[in-house]
Amino acid sequence: MDAKIRLSEHVQRFLDRQIAEGRHVTASEALEEAVRRYEQDVAAEEARIASAIEEGMTALQRGDYTNFSTPGESSALWERISLRASKRAEEMRKAEGAPVGDRARGDSGSR
Repeated sequence: MDAKIRLSEHVQRFLDRQIAEGRHVTASEALEEAVRRYEQDVAAEEARIASAIEEGMTALQRGDYTNFSTPGESSALWERISLRASKRAEEMRKAEGAPVGDRARGDSGSR
């Protein structure tokens, strides 16, 4: 199937560079590779989601879950989850060499 598509100037310049550098022979070839990689990314994400669903269903079947009888209990859990997520995000930023702490969240520190 042949299709005519419009590309942004940025994408067109990128494709032109890739062709000039010999990475691809034609824009169609480059776009096919890009779509193929995108398809692989989507398939991998779908597999991760399916695995997480399966893991959750297995946990439910074996009774590995918690019932909450008050809103305070669910709020406390949410706070623990949020704290763990914040700590993990900060560790990831440190590992990547990105700024951490209040400045990483956009807080200039001047109050």
